[in-house]
Amino acid sequence: MLHSLVPLPRPLMIGEVLDAGFRLFQNSLLRVLPLSAALVIASQWPSFFDSLRGTLREPLVQKDVLWWLVYLLAAAFGAWMAGGILRRQVASTGAASAGAESSLRHVLLTTLPRVPGAIVLTLLVSALLFAPVLLGLAGLLPAGVLLAATAACLWLCGRLALALPLYWCEGLTVASALRRSFWLVRGHYWRLFAIVIVALTVMLVFFFMLAMISTVVAPMVGLRDLAVIGALQALVAVVVGAVAAPLATALAIVVLQDFSRRSSDAQEQHIG
Repeated sequence: MLHSLVPLPRPLMIGEVLDAGFRLFQNSLLRVLPLSAALVIASQWPSFFDSLRGTLREPLVQKDVLWWLVYLLAAAFGAWMAGGILRRQVASTGAASAGAESSLRHVLLTTLPRVPGAIVLTLLVSALLFAPVLLGLAGLLPAGVLLAATAACLWLCGRLALALPLYWCEGLTVASALRRSFWLVRGHYWRLFAIVIVALTVMLVFFFMLAMISTVVAPMVGLRDLAVIGALQALVAVVVGAVAAPLATALAIVVLQDFSRRSSDAQEQHIG
């Protein structure tokens, strides 16, 4: 059984949201690291498949059915691991019972049946992000109409951005998660935007620093083979991804708690 998140005792400032997210990330990292590592590795399955077949340079539109099956399998497995990460982190907040909910086996068994719904939500939100790009490349719309469509897609994507965390953390249906996300973000769109920008900046800086370290350190320790250096950089990318995923989910959980608190306060003020 999935449990709802425990609301925060009070609304948080943006800095407090980030601080709480980092603390949840630190407290839960070791418990979710196997899941996040599996998620990052699964995301590379299509590339591994292309490498084996020598089709890395093949355009996306020319991929065959087998490649798309590998891609969908990787997406489904990644969604499963993401759900497990969120559930274990929710358990770390005290929102779930301490026994079975903390068991990795229990978490994986309870999240597996919900993977199809997670894929639907991911595709829907992703479509809102990529639709303006595809419309722009197609050149079917005038510049003014394309700009308006882009603004509308980004606005709707922001309003639905919490649907996937809500789906996993509160056990909602796909429709209920979309509806609740739409109303939770109401009046807080720019607040969510600021949190996302700051979090992405931190993760990009972290990734850049590790990439630079691997590039500089490799020659210093005698690694001059380009293939070995490339493998080292790929390993660094996996490590960064395995750390970044729990950070993103931890921030999502704290944002949900904060927005739920703000929504409850707004309803109480309206009733009062």
